[in-house]
Amino acid sequence: MKKLKLLFLFLIIIGSYSPLSAQFKKGESLFRGGLGFVANGVNISPNTSGRTEELRHYYSLNAGAGRFLNKNTALMLSGSFGRSRDRFITFSILKDTLVNGTIVSQEQQKKDFYYTRDFNFAVGARRYFSIDKKILALLDGRINWNNRRARSIDDGYEKINYIYNTYLIAIDPGVCYLLNKRFGIEGFIEGFSLSYEPKSEYNSWGRFTSRFAGTGLLNVGLVYFPK
Repeated sequence: MKKLKLLFLFLIIIGSYSPLSAQFKKGESLFRGGLGFVANGVNISPNTSGRTEELRHYYSLNAGAGRFLNKNTALMLSGSFGRSRDRFITFSILKDTLVNGTIVSQEQQKKDFYYTRDFNFAVGARRYFSIDKKILALLDGRINWNNRRARSIDDGYEKINYIYNTYLIAIDPGVCYLLNKRFGIEGFIEGFSLSYEPKSEYNSWGRFTSRFAGTGLLNVGLVYFPK
């Protein structure tokens, strides 16, 4: 995933120095749809009393539409629906015993699950940069509203069930490969974001959070340019 992020950033840098060929015109439209996902492998975090194994999964369906303001910049509206399932297994060492001259550690397991479903609506702009006739780099900038419902199951018992909103400003880099004049395949990754979460039943005070490629989210899909 890190190599993919570096490749996208490299393509953006190269593309930013290349003028876009006049294949888009002011007033033309674009439509896109795709799948976003995060599927991280098991992350093991050791600590003084044992270790925690963490496994994350997130999937989303997203769609958007835009209208070109000039040959390389489009005003965009987009939305998405996503679901996640995170699993945390905590192994606690109860005691060490000596068996046939070997120290054996006895462990206790505790499983926690964290589920979310979220809706997103965003308004923003997309700018294309030409790499060659078939490949375009892109930057997506947006202001995003997120509504999320979260549920936590702690060792078999539901612990938390709440709904909250988040407001986000983000810039994401990506690449588009043109199959022909009307269709293209695109992919983009999470770039830089600044979010604000207001006070809620879950959060006792408002808070700001900034991150760069923090979740490893990758979006892939199709884009359609009606002519």
